[in-house]
Amino acid sequence: MNEIFTEARAQAVLTSPIVFFHFCNGGPDETDRIWRSIYDEPVLLAVGFGRGTFKDTLTFTPEGSRRRPA
Repeated sequence: MNEIFTEARAQAVLTSPIVFFHFCNGGPDETDRIWRSIYDEPVLLAVGFGRGTFKDTLTFTPEGSRRRPA
């Protein structure tokens, strides 16, 4: 019974969409040698969820939209 449950659970995990959160808290300085924090804590820029393409399942936060390259 436990084997069946484990196999069923593994199958559900493999077919379930992944949720991911994209956080950022700075970037390299002018010399690219030191990582500089911009905020006291990381900022959520985007969330991805769904079964479509990466582009179609990505949702930007207001801060993420503001920082998004043109």
